[in-house]
Amino acid sequence: ESVGGIELVISDTAGSAEACSKAVEKAVIELGAAVVLGPLTREESLGCAPTAQSLHTPMLPFTSAEEVLVVGDQIFRPYPAVTDQVSALLDDMMGARGWGRFAIVNPRNAFGEGSARTFRALVEARGGVVAATADYDPAATDFRSVGKVLGEKDYKARSAEYASVQREAKRKGGDPGKATLAPHIDFDAIFVPDGYQRAALLASALAFEEFPIGGFRPNRDSVPLGLVGLNAWNNPEWPRRGGDYVQGCLFVDAFRADDPRADVHEFVERWRERGAGDPGVVQAVGHDALRVVAAALRA
Repeated sequence: ESVGGIELVISDTAGSAEACSKAVEKAVIELGAAVVLGPLTREESLGCAPTAQSLHTPMLPFTSAEEVLVVGDQIFRPYPAVTDQVSALLDDMMGARGWGRFAIVNPRNAFGEGSARTFRALVEARGGVVAATADYDPAATDFRSVGKVLGEKDYKARSAEYASVQREAKRKGGDPGKATLAPHIDFDAIFVPDGYQRAALLASALAFEEFPIGGFRPNRDSVPLGLVGLNAWNNPEWPRRGGDYVQGCLFVDAFRADDPRADVHEFVERWRERGAGDPGVVQAVGHDALRVVAAALRA
């Protein structure tokens, strides 16, 4: 395919780091590619970036993983990094909102743990505090245990408090056996570096454990907690899946299709004319990256 006089060669990496590396090698050595745009995932990017670097060929992977840049001076990342996203969130939370204490709930995988470390470092650099943490299996679908850990709902350690709650329930004519401990909450917001699917399940579980999350309030005196994430939440399914529990959440992204700026509006309309629906951040970043590459090749 030719775009503006520049020939594009599209390769399917099948989501494999090894296949991506072979595709880069073939594109550069056999087809004479001058620049590599992509791939999309962290694993693919880390797998094939060394190949591009060894071939002295610039590569622009569409991943937020910052460690890909360490590979070498031929690797450039046009996609918004986790550091950039967290910094933008903290500008709002610790600036405009005055929040200073946070909790982190992350999946036990490279992205989740790396994002958690980045969030903690940037919060502490600004004088804030990470007051609580919890993690979970990235394949989990039930997050009630995470809510118990985050809220320090240890019934044995808080046995005296639980006994008091049971007595109060009985005094009011309720069933003491159904009495529950309220979560201990010593933070203003919860940071969740995961996709919208699991974040929605987590928000529901936190509400079940009586965290005042989204539009849910366990009682009239509850102080609402912020629910905070990265650009993986920018999906129309997010509010439908999370419902009331994700109302008022915060997340950032590098692009939105309803941006009123003229250049964005023109890009979106041209994309829609192709019958591909609304473009997302990958399409927008890819468009800008291609424009930069085209200008560099013509220079």
